[in-house]
Amino acid sequence: MHGYSNPWPAGGGKNLFLTNMEAVTVSGVTFTPQNDGTIIIQGTPTANITAGVVFGTIELPAGDYQVNGFETGGSGSNRMVVQDYTNKSTLALQYAGETKTFTLNDTVQVRIYTIIL
Repeated sequence: MHGYSNPWPAGGGKNLFLTNMEAVTVSGVTFTPQNDGTIIIQGTPTANITAGVVFGTIELPAGDYQVNGFETGGSGSNRMVVQDYTNKSTLALQYAGETKTFTLNDTVQVRIYTIIL
């Protein structure tokens, strides 16, 4: 318990999202999920991936969250979208090398997907 009155959450509160997607190739880009919750994206797109590749959904309680991904050096057009699954509103758009924050006032079913242009 590291000398604290409460244990840290699994992963220290990081990587709360563990995808249940299968490896998939779309327009020349392969998305391969890893056991640690990351997704390796490799390849050169032969066309825009505008419908997005859905990484999955997760129910998150009210609170403050961060999303990051798409390492620095990727295309400025590529983005990861965090969306309220129920009302389809965008909670965060994350671009290469950025960390975006968002706040939930209630428990929300969140969908995470990518767009590659």
